[in-house]
Amino acid sequence: MQKENVLFITDKNYVDYQIPGGVQICTEEFISYLELAGYHVIIQKVLPKITFLKRLKLKLGIETYELYDVENYLSDISQTITSHHIKLVLFNQLNISHWATKIRARIGYPVKCIGLSHGNESGDYLYEITKKNRFATAVETWRLGKLIALEKRIFSEALDGVVVISEQESYINQWLGAKNIIFLPRILKANFLNWKPENNVIGLVGTLDHYPNYGGIVHIADELKAKNFDGKLKIIGGPTEIGENLEKEYKFISYCGQLNNEDLLTEIATWSIFINPI
Repeated sequence: MQKENVLFITDKNYVDYQIPGGVQICTEEFISYLELAGYHVIIQKVLPKITFLKRLKLKLGIETYELYDVENYLSDISQTITSHHIKLVLFNQLNISHWATKIRARIGYPVKCIGLSHGNESGDYLYEITKKNRFATAVETWRLGKLIALEKRIFSEALDGVVVISEQESYINQWLGAKNIIFLPRILKANFLNWKPENNVIGLVGTLDHYPNYGGIVHIADELKAKNFDGKLKIIGGPTEIGENLEKEYKFISYCGQLNNEDLLTEIATWSIFINPI
């Protein structure tokens, strides 16, 4: 029996990489879920187009959903959909999922569009502007409102459904008007790790300049410091400068850098506890 084709639109760096981060790992799991469900996944890779105006907007913090230019890819996407008789299009990040409206307008038959969420931009930004008990400025508050309003339109008007990897996020997206929300748990394979834990060794893997991760790490480290923790907290991820600064700040932190899959599994096999900093 021939498999149904689906189109998977994603940033090129989320599928072509040497050392994976959290987004790359979750992208791999999304694709695995689709293949296990019996779909043939056709991948359309895209890259942001950074113009002078977009760099200015980056500086001002109002660019989030404008980094990628749909016009650069619309013709190829439309041709792929029609030539492969695709009826299901998946966006591997919410900040390109608003493309759904323009894609549907180019196709002569109904197409379902699904957003694959790695987290809402508004949620990340809310963390950023309220960290360390500071008050958000008027511009920051305006931008947060702009993000929420845009996400409301995307969820309620552009997308037919949303897939999340955080159960808590499903409630936020429902509040924002999302339809047909599906929560997918992480994929765990039997015996994926040759676990030989060492006493008092805990660790985490994450993108260190993603504020919810960084804030969680600092919170955990402060609690461990207050309890005179005499073990090791190992951190894997980047950017390197942040990891090295955390190692200098807390004597029990050991920064391991960014590791490939093989070295990553070797390292975490020695941890007694694996921490999710969020």
